[in-house]
Amino acid sequence: NEIPQNIKHKAFQFFIKLNKGEVFLNKGQLKKALIFNKSAQEILKTNKDKEFQRMANIQEANIFKAQGKYKDAINVLETTLKTLDSFSDRTLKLDALSLLSELYSIENNLEKENSILKQYSAIKDSVYRNEKLVQIEYLKTVFDKEKSIFEIEKREKELIHLKEKDKITTRYNRSLII
Repeated sequence: NEIPQNIKHKAFQFFIKLNKGEVFLNKGQLKKALIFNKSAQEILKTNKDKEFQRMANIQEANIFKAQGKYKDAINVLETTLKTLDSFSDRTLKLDALSLLSELYSIENNLEKENSILKQYSAIKDSVYRNEKLVQIEYLKTVFDKEKSIFEIEKREKELIHLKEKDKITTRYNRSLII
């Protein structure tokens, strides 16, 4: 994804429209939310960014859910999930799976809800493990750096001590010579 440089940039326009749709969705103004969502998706026809499209699809599914159009929301999410691979943004995948399991629960399709929740849990656990591994590596790095600093400071103090000892020894030896 590109970082938009100015307000006329397609990605910037997409996010403005998508966020306006989110605001109207949160206010319960579903027709306006859907209009902004569709206009955000219209921008994607020229941009062809799959991650942006998936974000718009998840918002559209939320709008359909709020409208009580559960089957439409399920269809949008199932289609979106088919486009997500293992390398896609896991946050989007988790959002889609969470919403889909909620929709299956509303539809009283417990078997599919359970299946989706298992997928969600597996991805969530994987994300959690990866985050913890990154944290552990960070802490190891910090520890190693602190340990190195401590060792350097310790050696510098020893060196100063040895220099002082050497000065004293040199003075003593000079005094013996005289």
